Amino acid sequence: MASVSTSCVIPAFAKGKQPQLRYPAASKTAPAEYPPLTVEGNFLIMNPVNQQTMSLQMPTKIAEVRVTYKSKVYAADRPQVKASEDAHRYFRQIWDEDTIEFFEEAYLLLLDRSNRVMGWYKVSQGGMAGTVVDAKVIFAAALKARANSIILAHNHPSGQLYPSKQDCALTEKLHTAGKALDLPLLDHLILAPEGGFYSFADEGRIEN
Repeated sequence: MASVSTSCVIPAFAKGKQPQLRYPAASKTAPAEYPPLTVEGNFLIMNPVNQQTMSLQMPTKIAEVRVTYKSKVYAADRPQVKASEDAHRYFRQIWDEDTIEFFEEAYLLLLDRSNRVMGWYKVSQGGMAGTVVDAKVIFAAALKARANSIILAHNHPSGQLYPSKQDCALTEKLHTAGKALDLPLLDHLILAPEGGFYSFADEGRIEN
C-alpha cells in the first residue's frame, strides 16, 4: 500500500520570539499524545508521528485494479429460466420459509445469455413493512458476475401481492438503468408467504 506523507506548517512568528504552545485549559503540561513541535526559521513544524520527515508533495502513485471471474458451475448444468414460474421456483429454493412471513427481503437472479442462472445474490433485508433496494448494489453485483440480465424478487410478509407505488417506481428505475447498461431487468417478482407470486413482466409492466 502506498503511503502518503504530509506536514502541518504554521507560518511566521515575530523575529526572535518563540511560539507559545497552547494546550487545553485542564492540562498544565503538554499531553503525551500531542505531536512534537520544532521551530525552523520562521516556521513551526509539526511532525505528527515520531518526527518523521513529511512533505507537501502531491501523491503520484496509483493502485492497479484487476477484475477476475471463474464460475464453479458449468454452463450446461445451470438451470434455465423460460417463464416467470421458473424464476419463482428458483427463488423459493433460496428463500427461508421460516422468515418469509416475518420480514421483507430482496434477492437477485443473475442470468447468462441463454437465461441460465449463473447465481443468486441477497440484495437486502428489512423489516415487516419494507426493505431498501439500492440500484447501485444490484448492478455492481451483476456487472462483477458478468451477467447478461437480471431478475429481482422481494416478498410481502402481509401476503398482499399487488405492488405498491414504491415497488413500481423501483421497477421502472431498474428497468431504465438496465437498458442504459445493456443489462436488462427481465422481471420483478413479489412473493407471498402462502406460495403465490406477482410478476411485473407477466402483467405487461416490463417490456424488453
